[in-house]
Amino acid sequence: DPAAAVLQVTIVSPPDSSAFALGERIHFQAAGRNAYTNQPAGTHYLWRSNISGLLSYKAEFYIDSLPAGTHLITALVEDSQYGQGTTAIVLTVAEVTEPRARITTPDRDTTFYAGGSFRPAGTSFIPDDGAYIAGHSWSFGENSGIADITEQDPGTVTWNNHGIFEMIYRVLDTFGRAGADTVRVSVLKADDMPTVTIISPAAKDTTIFLGDSLLLEADERVTVAPVISRAWIYPPGSGLE
Repeated sequence: DPAAAVLQVTIVSPPDSSAFALGERIHFQAAGRNAYTNQPAGTHYLWRSNISGLLSYKAEFYIDSLPAGTHLITALVEDSQYGQGTTAIVLTVAEVTEPRARITTPDRDTTFYAGGSFRPAGTSFIPDDGAYIAGHSWSFGENSGIADITEQDPGTVTWNNHGIFEMIYRVLDTFGRAGADTVRVSVLKADDMPTVTIISPAAKDTTIFLGDSLLLEADERVTVAPVISRAWIYPPGSGLE
């Protein structure tokens, strides 16, 4: 019933169970989809922290003033018909007690086609104990074909080999302490297509009695292009067309 549809809400950033340094700039982003049509939806947003209270009324924002502690972050999204949905994550903000590195571009695992380029960026935090950052390094994964770089700014990087690679940003301070952050980079061949596998029912051919229910579930692998629709197609005469 479309009139009963609610919104399915996803917190795109930051990931659940993330940890941040006190004073670190944190990226928040939420998205809503209509649970009936699976189309993007949402005109009003409300973000709250169980520690800091109201954070924002925007779909996307940045904040660097969260106090130390374990925050339960809740995002509520409402559409123009007053349908609502909500979801929550937990993140931790703590004093810096050892060097920390953070990849900020991209700020999450990313996927694109071979031959694509982007300029990685990172930031670092060290304890207030007299140390300073002595070195930076970037590595791009075995068989990526990209040489390690020992600069904070690695410049634009082009990914010509397809595969799944671990891009790592490392920092070293003058006391010999190190910190690192990792982002997974999936590089696809140009002819890679989305694939779908039906996992329920598990048998290729299934027989049930009239009036019985059946759980339908599928697993998908998508490409770099966004998914614009999903649908189950039922045969003529099933009554489910």
